[in-house]
Amino acid sequence: MLADARLEDLARSVLVAEETVLTARASTLNQVKALIMKTDGDERRALRRASRRVMTLRPVPVEQRPAEAAPALAQWADALDAFSTVEARVEQELHAAASRELEILMAHVRQGYFTDTVMLSSPDVYDELRRTAARNGFRRGRETVAYRFLQRFCGKNETGGQVGPLNLVTIGSPADGSSVPATVVHEDPVLGPLTYLPRGDGRAANRRTFMAYWAATAVGNAVLTENGTAHTIPRRVIGPAPDDLDDVDARVLAAVDGTGGRSALAAALGLGEDVVEASLARLVERKLILDDWHVSDFTTDAGAELRALVGGLDGESARQAGELLDGIERFASTGLVDRPAMLAEITKKFSALTRCSPWRGAGGLMTDRAVFYEEAVGNIENARITADGAARLVECMSTALDLLASLAVESRLEGQRLLADELRRRGLSGLPAAEARAVPTGGADAERRYERRLVDLLDARKTVVELDRADLVRAGLIRDDLDDWPLFGAVDLMLTGDRPGDEPQIILSELHHIWPTLACQVRALYTDEQLGNDELHRIVTRELASALPTLQQVSRDQKGTDSSPYGHRVLCLDTDTPVPGAVTVPLDRAEVRRWPNGLIGLHDPAAGTDLWLLPEYEDTYVEIGGLMNCALPALELPRLTAGAHTPRIVIDGVVLQRRRWHASSAEVPGIRGHHPSVGEWRAIMRWRHDRDLPRQVYFIVDTEEKPVYLDFASIVSVRNFCRMVARARHVVLSEALPDPDQLWLRTLDGRLTSELRFQVWRDRAVGGTRVGAPGGWQS
Repeated sequence: MLADARLEDLARSVLVAEETVLTARASTLNQVKALIMKTDGDERRALRRASRRVMTLRPVPVEQRPAEAAPALAQWADALDAFSTVEARVEQELHAAASRELEILMAHVRQGYFTDTVMLSSPDVYDELRRTAARNGFRRGRETVAYRFLQRFCGKNETGGQVGPLNLVTIGSPADGSSVPATVVHEDPVLGPLTYLPRGDGRAANRRTFMAYWAATAVGNAVLTENGTAHTIPRRVIGPAPDDLDDVDARVLAAVDGTGGRSALAAALGLGEDVVEASLARLVERKLILDDWHVSDFTTDAGAELRALVGGLDGESARQAGELLDGIERFASTGLVDRPAMLAEITKKFSALTRCSPWRGAGGLMTDRAVFYEEAVGNIENARITADGAARLVECMSTALDLLASLAVESRLEGQRLLADELRRRGLSGLPAAEARAVPTGGADAERRYERRLVDLLDARKTVVELDRADLVRAGLIRDDLDDWPLFGAVDLMLTGDRPGDEPQIILSELHHIWPTLACQVRALYTDEQLGNDELHRIVTRELASALPTLQQVSRDQKGTDSSPYGHRVLCLDTDTPVPGAVTVPLDRAEVRRWPNGLIGLHDPAAGTDLWLLPEYEDTYVEIGGLMNCALPALELPRLTAGAHTPRIVIDGVVLQRRRWHASSAEVPGIRGHHPSVGEWRAIMRWRHDRDLPRQVYFIVDTEEKPVYLDFASIVSVRNFCRMVARARHVVLSEALPDPDQLWLRTLDGRLTSELRFQVWRDRAVGGTRVGAPGGWQS
């Protein structure tokens, strides 16, 4: 709503006017310079003065025009008058457009849905916007703050939660919604019929609140300060025991396995509880034991774990913690009007109980972490696609997936060579896993070489580069041994709509390498049966046999984990922490050695089993180090750069990467005032025109982690872009694909952006029937 297509016309008119006046200037200067060569004395000096005025885009007064140059200078004056007329009109329309946009932005600020989402994301910004609405005006420059939250809300609707509005899609059921009149049937050229029942956007969804991991931990430890440490379960820090431990401390340290408390330890060791308590205190002081309350790394709901703790305790702090949890649970069903007061009460209780600030961060879009957050489900109900449609989709993506799998295998093989060199150098058949962790992580050089070969196929002068399987095979970019590797991924993709004349496209937006990629809160929103976790686990176990699927230890204090230990083992890297429902393997119990099939991987000697390690994200706070060299190949989307401009890369009809532009911040013109001057607007439009940037793009600066939307037909959007770039060193822009007119998901509230996530694996039992055939990928 902020953007206005008329600003596109305005940009074109001001650029045409600029080109016209520059052409007129060149013509006039050529004529004046020719006359200068033929004259001397006062007449030459007069012509030179006139030339300088023309050069600096100024008119020459009639009385200062030499007679021979008078006709040319008169034409120059007319050209300048025409240019000034256009500039004056543009200046007026820019001010009107900016005022209109601020009114629309202010209307959003006044709406409860918007401030409610901001309130859960950033209290500083919420207070600012509340004051803005009261005075009916933005402080200088602060409209860009509101814009950033608005674009984030509209783009992904996630500022109030971790996963945003989430809806399950059923695969294989008949796509017939005729029995429900409101059902929408979208005929996708690849998937076929995609039916769904639209309920609205994120504001219309069912809501549930979740206590943040860090907040639950803070409350739990505050409660136990009053109740003592009897309810904590000590955890061993993984590592060799020091030689100077006395007999009691050595026995206690060896017995700590994270499964029992003090009484269980004392009984197992035949020691008094006071002796065990004193020993644990000494071991904690030496950082050999952790003895605090913490939320399980793989829990589905941190608040539920906290409630289980305080439910068995007496005392004022336990009572207050229960009231805090009650308030958080009620928040989802609380009306917008009552939410601010309720949030204030919740945060007040949290601070009183923990002596901690209820917010982590300083008012930034992605830096704040509140005591709790809100998730949304049920915007779209009964979404269905056919099994044939899902199979067609994966078949269309097979070449792109084989390319990405080949890149992942190349990277992993480089890491395997590092492990092999280490084993050979030390003359060992097996390396302790803790020591393998210190081996460098390989793959970076292989990735760069592989990506360079792909970039060499691109012509940066083109808008789109289309490649097929034969092109990639000739360039050595698709390996012929992919069937030898277990390969998994979770593909986030977007589909274009049904706009007449458009080519159907599958656009890869993200590729996650974790399997299964299920945020823990998702398992609290949907049952394992709904999510198909049993089937996923059977597939993973089958594909990894005879080794066992194993996740690394995960620690994410600001948000939930992205992996689930559903049926898997967990490799504990730093602490020996049992995970409910999973077998835990302490790092110092495992080794790295060559398997019978030639791969170098993890082995658990105690159980006599090989362990396939599933790769994790980098921001899990538990450094895996060189153990990544024996993990599954990690499928990810590369970021390819062919210079200042990288064309859109299409692999057998699948968009592997959107069109991209790189620029330094020094290249981008700025906007200084509240409203852009016509000169500033002309400069930024010229900069855009010279780089052939489309109207709608996303950009990332080196001072931010998340992309920001930019519409060149919105003054607020352009001004926000200029302000963010001015504080950065460089910026990367990418085309908005699909563009807003290509969105297929329609509700009563309008079109919505959407991504579909497909779990895929390369089933080695279902290979291609001919040499070089793309085969094996299943979903």
